[in-house]
Amino acid sequence: MEFDIMPVLFGIFFAGIVAAVFLLVRHIRRNPIPVKSAMATVTFKSTPGAVCYAVFRLNSGPDSGSHVKLIISAAQYNSLREGDQGELKFKGDRYQDFARKR
Repeated sequence: MEFDIMPVLFGIFFAGIVAAVFLLVRHIRRNPIPVKSAMATVTFKSTPGAVCYAVFRLNSGPDSGSHVKLIISAAQYNSLREGDQGELKFKGDRYQDFARKR
């Protein structure tokens, strides 16, 4: 019994192309979204699995009172505490920065 590697390689190559197109389309759709800035309070943070996220309550702007759940880096996760207040910058569902108010 012989095993032909070409269909396997073609499948891997095709899956890579599909993934690249998906990521490119997602980037093009998200890029024109402006960066929003608002005073916010960290209300919750968690690490289900390998992903760190934080929930912020917006305290200013047109969305005041609403909550935003954003994925953050492990370093940022470790520096945030629930109840921290400061200026949150985010672009759609992407975290940009949080400057803690001293």
